[in-house]
Amino acid sequence: MSLYHKTSTPDLTKFSSSPRLFSTHMPFHTLQAPFNDDSSRCKIVYVCRNVKDVLVSQWYFRCAYLEKEVEDKSILESSFESLCSGVGYFGPFWENVLSYGRGSLEDPQHVLFMRYEEMKSDPTAQVKRLAEFLGCPFTEERARVFGQDLGTLFST
Repeated sequence: MSLYHKTSTPDLTKFSSSPRLFSTHMPFHTLQAPFNDDSSRCKIVYVCRNVKDVLVSQWYFRCAYLEKEVEDKSILESSFESLCSGVGYFGPFWENVLSYGRGSLEDPQHVLFMRYEEMKSDPTAQVKRLAEFLGCPFTEERARVFGQDLGTLFST
């Protein structure tokens, strides 16, 4: 989708289907327009990863994109420097993470901040948390069964 080609803050309310679901790496401020109204049903779930894992993922992605071998440490070094200096495709990493963290504290009805590592270590609790945020809470039995299924997914 080319939502951001013409503007850095596209009007996401123009999409006709409901509910809408999409993923993005865009900064939080570009998604805030739908939340100006307290009655908005729009929700954001932000999943944060450990910065070390982000760096490694970025390294592998850039190697694949540039058709370079992963053993090429110059790409890792370049990725590290970019991450540390705040240069990235979607702005500075920490600004992005902190903006969603603040958003979840200031507007918990619309923004849920989750950590991948917590999802992996305690999937049942995190799935329950997500379900409650989305307005479809799980029964204890459903959460247990679903959590076990997620446990196998995260065990790799």
